[in-house]
Amino acid sequence: MFPRTIRQNKKIKQLFYSQLSISNAKKQKTMSDDDIMKMNANIKKGELGEKKSRRELKLFLPKDCIIMNDVVLEITPNHFNQFDHLILSPKGIYIVDTKNWNFEWELSNNNSEWTSEQTNVRNPNTQKIYHKKNFILWLEDHFKEYDKVTPFINSKIILLGKVNKNYGDEDTVIKPKHIADKIKVFAAKRNIPQDTLIRLADCIKNAKPLNHWEWIFNHYEIKDERKIFVDASFDETLKIKSIYEDKGFQTTKIKKYGYNKYCFEVTNHIELLEDNISLAKKLQNIRTQKNERIPYHLKCIKTVCLFLIIGYLLNTALIQFPILVDKINISNASKANIIADNVSTNKINERIKFTVNKNISYIFIKDGETIVFNNAKTKKGTEITFLDNKTIIINEIEKEPIKYTCDNDIIKFEVGNNHTKIILNDKEYNVRSKIVKYSFSENKIID
Repeated sequence: MFPRTIRQNKKIKQLFYSQLSISNAKKQKTMSDDDIMKMNANIKKGELGEKKSRRELKLFLPKDCIIMNDVVLEITPNHFNQFDHLILSPKGIYIVDTKNWNFEWELSNNNSEWTSEQTNVRNPNTQKIYHKKNFILWLEDHFKEYDKVTPFINSKIILLGKVNKNYGDEDTVIKPKHIADKIKVFAAKRNIPQDTLIRLADCIKNAKPLNHWEWIFNHYEIKDERKIFVDASFDETLKIKSIYEDKGFQTTKIKKYGYNKYCFEVTNHIELLEDNISLAKKLQNIRTQKNERIPYHLKCIKTVCLFLIIGYLLNTALIQFPILVDKINISNASKANIIADNVSTNKINERIKFTVNKNISYIFIKDGETIVFNNAKTKKGTEITFLDNKTIIINEIEKEPIKYTCDNDIIKFEVGNNHTKIILNDKEYNVRSKIVKYSFSENKIID
């Protein structure tokens, strides 16, 4: 039997990935084309490494384990942590991070320092400690039985690369094919009850974005108050006080501090204000309805006018309906002819066609110095067509078609995997994972 795999709900992950895409878009504005391509290649490489680790975990781990892949948790407001794999086992909780690197690492005697020629890569040992710390912080806030599991939390690294030296703690680095043996247990006995593991998995699965105001008031002693001073009569001060209350604020009694001078305190709990806005609007609507009641004779006039308008509209509709039907029939016939003409024209004009026919794919197209298309997660069903008038038509799923006219005869492109079908002159080409060129004038692919 294989271990159980549980997927996390999408809400918090969508929020995390939307913020990540905004951050990446800002970075790309200051990056060169080569750096963008390298970044996309690293993203693809990381995803392939995680998929490989998932297969190994599913294959070799004991059946009493629970595996959760690609878990996102909001530790503090707007501070997210992504975990490649969480393994919930009766003998311990394992935070596993996959690194799909093909360069070599040198380890110190105690594994605290990792060095390599790739100096721009983050030290995985530091990241391992950071992930463990953040996971424990999240558990303390969201899981009532956190004290039963925190003593048995450990963090591991799956490194799909080479390590020259590994002195000291040998299970710092795990190879996927030996993962069941290399994930060591804290004790021979079961440390965590199975029902506790199931409740923990359910808690992580249903994790939601934090309520930021609630988090602030739960973690800090905050008194959010202010005094309103009014230089007016008591009745005027009372009106001002009622305005604050209508908007959802909590207020204290009015106090006098001088001649025609009054004050009161306002407690501005923002989370309470947000909850009470709808209630305040309802109260305001009720007051408005009471103050603006329409007299009976005006109601009668309003009803008569309404019936007259409805009668006029019905009469117009009955007269215009036959004419409208004829126009629609003529219009539909014209559209059908136009579509037929377009289809035949497109078949004649097609040069080369890209079709994503499985899962997602990476496609990159460049016209001189202009990037025409660059998407590491192009969805299934997307079609990109080159026409003989040096036009590129991009039809992405759930998006409006894009038409681009090329300035150059030679167009560079790259396809990341075999999920994309490339057809030229009724012949299928396989040019994945390398940049190639297409010539409009010669109508052929140049390696």
